[in-house]
Amino acid sequence: MADRFQEDVLKDLEKNPDQHRHATYEELVACCTVLYHGKPVLDLSLMDAHLKSAPIAHNGGQPCDVFEGPCSCGAWHHKGEPRNWLIKNPPW
Repeated sequence: MADRFQEDVLKDLEKNPDQHRHATYEELVACCTVLYHGKPVLDLSLMDAHLKSAPIAHNGGQPCDVFEGPCSCGAWHHKGEPRNWLIKNPPW
């Protein structure tokens, strides 16, 4: 893991939200894992920031943060399922 810090991820999320729309939960977790006192930790506030800055769809009125797998909307998404996309070209 590269030396990533919360502030760096937040700045990049603001500048490049499209690069923070992750296909899977694992990719989201990897993006939100940063160094804290020299140790890697999952920063839940970064996961919230992704949801606010780079949602990809809505499911039942709740924003989605991944294309496939466990999602913040409470569902487990499967590749290709229909959703209310907020992006122009979903990956399928």
